[in-house]
Amino acid sequence: MNKIEPVVCEFNGLVHEIKSSLVVAPSSVIGKPGSTPVMCTAIWDTGAAFTVISSEVVKQLNLPALGKKAVHTANGIYHANVYSVDVMLPNKLVVSGVEVTDSDLKLCDALIGMDIIALGDMKISNKINTKFVFRIPAEGDQPM
Repeated sequence: MNKIEPVVCEFNGLVHEIKSSLVVAPSSVIGKPGSTPVMCTAIWDTGAAFTVISSEVVKQLNLPALGKKAVHTANGIYHANVYSVDVMLPNKLVVSGVEVTDSDLKLCDALIGMDIIALGDMKISNKINTKFVFRIPAEGDQPM
């Protein structure tokens, strides 16, 4: 089995948010001929229980809603549409069948929530510059 390289993001200086690229497509589409995934800017958000995509990405992908779900935010509870997507992380690893909700995001196209983050190990180092490392599968207390 091939070793999966981790996601590594290095920033100049210290940052207050971890941003990376993310490819989003309707479920079972990434890598298929004729597929039209969308390249996004994503923020890794440990405060989000689930992954969120912008309403604009939903429009670009013409995603059908599967239903609605109550979403709890700092501003209260709202009911958002639920969609099934595949996401490709910056290391080319595809996470299939991710149930996401939509929101009118302003600072990015997607929030990567704990539903994806909990699949692996995450490390953030802040010595002079910020360095972010994320790997799937999780290896626990092994050095990253």
